Amino acid sequence: MKKFTLLAAAAAFAISANAQFVAETPYFDQSVTAGKVSIFDITLGNESVFEALQAHGQTTNDYRLNDSEGGPATICLYIWSSGETFRSVESAYPSVGYDELDMGGGYVNLAVADAFWSGAGFFVKPEANYNTTHWTDDTRFHLALRCPNQNPPETVTLTLLDGDLEGSGKAVFCVGAAAEGNPVVAPQIGDDWFAIDLSLGDVKKLCEGFTYVSSEAWTGNLLAFSAGGVEGKGISLDALYFYTLTDEDVVIADPDDAVHAVANDALFVVTNETVNVAGAESIELYDLAGRLVKKANGSVLGIGELKGAYLVKAGNAVKKIVK
Repeated sequence: MKKFTLLAAAAAFAISANAQFVAETPYFDQSVTAGKVSIFDITLGNESVFEALQAHGQTTNDYRLNDSEGGPATICLYIWSSGETFRSVESAYPSVGYDELDMGGGYVNLAVADAFWSGAGFFVKPEANYNTTHWTDDTRFHLALRCPNQNPPETVTLTLLDGDLEGSGKAVFCVGAAAEGNPVVAPQIGDDWFAIDLSLGDVKKLCEGFTYVSSEAWTGNLLAFSAGGVEGKGISLDALYFYTLTDEDVVIADPDDAVHAVANDALFVVTNETVNVAGAESIELYDLAGRLVKKANGSVLGIGELKGAYLVKAGNAVKKIVK
């Protein structure tokens, strides 16, 4: 396994130059083109996301991590240097859902350990049959990021498609401050999810020597990442996928399925004094660290005394509010 070189921050980030690579929202629905089928190759995403995408007529390929399911592991998250450079961090913050935050969980939370460098990679073995034959320069890479412990690294360095097949050429770029001359695609991570979203054609323009290989059994590090070498710096990753727009029209057998798959944001009515959620049996209010602040039985929760940003949960629906 390759050793990951510690990268030091070198320059400040100019957001105006790279804002085009930050998605409007981190959610999966922003990747859906109305009326057309896209192929989603998903490595981080919970079951509700698959259900919603399929209900909207999209094609999903399940390339999620399977290194903890008891069988032969074919897609794994390796923490480098024998697992010594990152440690797991608990976080109750919701995951990235189809069109809103989702309590389904299933994302990656890590903090830099005491090895003075950090590195990890989502490794795909040939037995995973990871098919890239439908990829083109218009195929897009999507990744959601946040900090789980209010201690973000200055720079997150991402290495994309470091394949083991002949003809592969990896791309390296940064989130946050620049490092070792690699291009910056997004600002420093913070408390809330945000996503980078760029085409493989964009990556070619950004990273000299980048090439991707068409294969029915792609193998290598799909995505590797470093958060520097300062102990305690935290990083969360979710909504890791590639998506490719096709010319195929969407056909939905039961249109009601699509309706039910979309969370109705209008259910939440927020005033300066209350949160109302029609039909809710209870409402819970969390801070951005995932700690329960208040709970009310019924469909109304009083928030008049509160200030700041919070997450409101009613059933499986979650909405962020700011007072």
